[in-house]
Amino acid sequence: MATFLILNGYSLEVPEKEVVLMIKRLSTDQETQKSIANWIKENYIKIES
Repeated sequence: MATFLILNGYSLEVPEKEVVLMIKRLSTDQETQKSIANWIKENYIKIES
């Protein structure tokens, strides 16, 4: 996920542990793709070039 964001000029501004937790929650159906998408939207920033 981080690589995709970086390649597109963005960075996820959350601790790595939180990213791992969210992906685990997605894999166990505790989160939906939509909720993960919303979480990403709330936590990404544009990388200044």
